[in-house]
Amino acid sequence: DGRTPMHIAISRNHHEVVGMLAGREGAANMNMHDPDLPTPLHMAVHENYAVCTEILIKAGATVDPTMRGPFTPLSLAAKNGHLAQAQMLIQAGADVNRRGEKSRCPLIEAASHGHAELAQALIDAGAECNSPPRSMSPLQFAAREGHVGVVHVLIKAGADLNFKPTSGTLTPLMLASKAGYETIVAALIQAGAEAEIRGYDSNTALHFAAFEGHSGATKALLHGGADINAPGRNQLHDTPLHMACCTGFVDVVGVLLQHGAEVDLQNGLGKTPLHTATIWGHAKIVAMLAAAGADVNLEGPRKVTALHMAGSQGRAGVAEVLLQAGADVAARNMDHDTPLCLAQKAGNGETAQVLIKAGAAVLTPSHGASQGPQPSVSVDMWEDEQYAGISQWDVKKKGSRLQSSRVRRTLEMQLKDVEKDHTGSESQQLVGALPLQY
Repeated sequence: DGRTPMHIAISRNHHEVVGMLAGREGAANMNMHDPDLPTPLHMAVHENYAVCTEILIKAGATVDPTMRGPFTPLSLAAKNGHLAQAQMLIQAGADVNRRGEKSRCPLIEAASHGHAELAQALIDAGAECNSPPRSMSPLQFAAREGHVGVVHVLIKAGADLNFKPTSGTLTPLMLASKAGYETIVAALIQAGAEAEIRGYDSNTALHFAAFEGHSGATKALLHGGADINAPGRNQLHDTPLHMACCTGFVDVVGVLLQHGAEVDLQNGLGKTPLHTATIWGHAKIVAMLAAAGADVNLEGPRKVTALHMAGSQGRAGVAEVLLQAGADVAARNMDHDTPLCLAQKAGNGETAQVLIKAGAAVLTPSHGASQGPQPSVSVDMWEDEQYAGISQWDVKKKGSRLQSSRVRRTLEMQLKDVEKDHTGSESQQLVGALPLQY
């Protein structure tokens, strides 16, 4: 398998044998190796065999050997938290800033694995706190992984708090907010990190915390002065409240409302947080927004109200909450459809029954009745307006990524159902109601 007697002796921590072999082979033979295999020094450091490491260094082992892969011996010591090994390598002249194939220097390894004392030793030896352009910094790694001790070490050492190598990446504060590490969020803000810098999709740290459902990080950002109503700068222009209403995190919505978030702000598509919560079926959040003063009859795109959205999406529970809050059951959109019309067209019988019990007229001819029933909301409108941008968010952990093609297929099926009814094959019926007509 390519291993030498030295490799085998080190793998078993036989330091007496290692000493004998080192004396006989000399430095030249000891540093010869297959580039696909670790050197003896790599092995000793990785296994934390300090005596073997000391023997190899004294015998002339190269402390920065080249091999395929991301690790130097010092990087391995930093990754594994082997402080004594790292100190021996540093004293022997190891390059504290040398990077492997993936631009991961020893300090990044220590930072990403939470070894604060080792990170301090590297900094004391001259390790650079900030990375070259297009590479993540040690502080970004520490913030993303939640290592508060390392974060404090790096802040004290003068790391760039707002480092962002490319426009599509996140600052340390954004990474900590997205992951929900409120202690790190607070530490970064206290140290002077800027809360209003924009990351991918042009959103702030508060957007990320709200979307991911981290109420603690949300509080820390608000206490640090983050703009609670900041709109995203992409085509959606969602506020943090829109984000929380989309993903359904009740605690975050509560925090935002307690801190004065505006409940009727419309995003770039004309939708309010109430519309967003309705579309996604979050009845409790709808109730919270209504109690906070949200206008349940405020019109969105094409004069569609929240109740229209509940009807078309089959959100029976949300419809009940909206009706209790004073939603107009007879409101008409630009196509003169009522919420009941949209519930009928989408085949949402349960929601239609809720609307009928609330007094919705069963026979409600809509605009263009002579041409038969036509969906008042086109496939393209829902694809472009309701779901646009959602797939841009990395929500793989929740299994929530939506694809517009899926939405299109669903709505096309609904279109076919409506066309089938119009040809006279079958008409939709509701329990206890006459056949619905338009």
